[in-house]
Amino acid sequence: YSIDNLVSGKFFDTNGKTFKNVCISLTPADGSRGKFLLDCTKENGDFEIDDIPIGDYVIVINEDNEISADEPFGTFYYPNVSKLEEAQVFKIGAGQQIKDLVIKAPTTAETITISGKVIFENGSPKADDEFLSVEFVPEKDEKETTKIDGESRARVDEKGNFSLRVLKGQKGKFSAELLTFIGDRVNCPKLDRILRKQGNKSDVNSNSITIDGTKDL
Repeated sequence: YSIDNLVSGKFFDTNGKTFKNVCISLTPADGSRGKFLLDCTKENGDFEIDDIPIGDYVIVINEDNEISADEPFGTFYYPNVSKLEEAQVFKIGAGQQIKDLVIKAPTTAETITISGKVIFENGSPKADDEFLSVEFVPEKDEKETTKIDGESRARVDEKGNFSLRVLKGQKGKFSAELLTFIGDRVNCPKLDRILRKQGNKSDVNSNSITIDGTKDL
């Protein structure tokens, strides 16, 4: 048996836009560590945490306090406060369902969007493989004191299209990456040769593009 209860809702940024991959956690209101209760928002901003042990909880967003393109803000608590003691406490019982919560982020760092299409060497734009993605890796800034995770990654859809967010102002390299293994590509001997030459490395990257991070691309 499991406890039939849940907490669910939707996440918005300061501009009223929904964000994907924002981590929403339930933590004990007394600050102790309990069962790991977390869900990351879907494309439409929805989240749902269920099977919650009975107790008093607070909702914390971006508990790691690491600013990234997916979470361009620091740690905060529902309903938009910075301190644990100021957070709203939810008393969760068996069978209790708290739905339709609206979480709005505090001041959000600006992001840009990089979108486009991955085309294979034979001219095909179709991504037959679920392991095809694009990634942005920023240049390291030794002077940066804020805890920032500037790397961004997104899946490529079946037509080769992609879209991902990058923190505005960051410079870095952007490329496509295919995760594959020796022997998996019987119809592509060239790819197999690349993998064998790389040894144990199982990912193959496209050409890279230098991004200055100042505007949408």
